[in-house]
Amino acid sequence: MNRLGYLKNLKMSHDRGCWKWWTIFVILAFVSIFMELYISISHYLFVVDITYLSFLIVLLFLVSNSFLAYFSYSIQYKKTKISETALKPLWFTSDAMLSLGMVGTLIGFMMVLGNALDIDAVTSDELKKVIAEVASGLSVALITTLTGLICSIILKIQLVLLDVDNENL
Repeated sequence: MNRLGYLKNLKMSHDRGCWKWWTIFVILAFVSIFMELYISISHYLFVVDITYLSFLIVLLFLVSNSFLAYFSYSIQYKKTKISETALKPLWFTSDAMLSLGMVGTLIGFMMVLGNALDIDAVTSDELKKVIAEVASGLSVALITTLTGLICSIILKIQLVLLDVDNENL
């Protein structure tokens, strides 16, 4: 293969790059959701997390991915360059998901400290109840942090790949 053919092949493979990466990450997200449902992590997201921040983070992630799908399609097939101002809300959303995860951490720790200060357990049943309340607060803290981190990281990687393809258009 001569140099011109190689460069043409490279350009064609780059044209499919944006849509390919977005598709890979969305498939990865759906596989993760399936695995969460299979091993009951969704129970923690939607039942144990009494703040519902994890649900809000996942909802923001899914809405942001629908916008990313549209932008990826526009770059890939319509050859439309996306303005930076159109992508700023998605960058803000990725930071907001991380921040919401941290807020959930603080709420969970406040629940732990609030329950830990109320220890007036005389019987073992009362002590078990206090330990269960402390564990509930820790669950909220950890699940919101994990959800915020994972969703934010995946969205930021998608946005960086979109920016690279947008600049190379």
